[in-house]
Amino acid sequence: MKSGTSFAGFTLLEVLVALSIMSISLIAVMKSVLMVQDHLLASENRIVATALGGDQLARIRQTGLENMLRFSGEFESHPAYRWEIEEIPAEQGELLLIRLDIYRADSSEPVLALEELFLKDGD
Repeated sequence: MKSGTSFAGFTLLEVLVALSIMSISLIAVMKSVLMVQDHLLASENRIVATALGGDQLARIRQTGLENMLRFSGEFESHPAYRWEIEEIPAEQGELLLIRLDIYRADSSEPVLALEELFLKDGD
């Protein structure tokens, strides 16, 4: 006859080790999810800024740089974004390099910078 009882199951140490491994794995997965979310937001900002910048450059080509009333402003359709134009003299005398920076309204770092050459007398 056996004297004593035997219990089947896990020890407290085994349970704690398993919980630790699961916690570390969960933290790694959550970090990856947050990184993906940050990259998606940055991509969305670049896509919107590219579309807005292209429209602004088309407006400048249509009206001519000399007819621009101001060299910075906000986008009416997207008030969360703003733009600034900088004129950079090119090495060729008749050309002017225009740099168009697109910013988020709440940031001082540009999301996107577009450059295009214009003729000084008109496009």
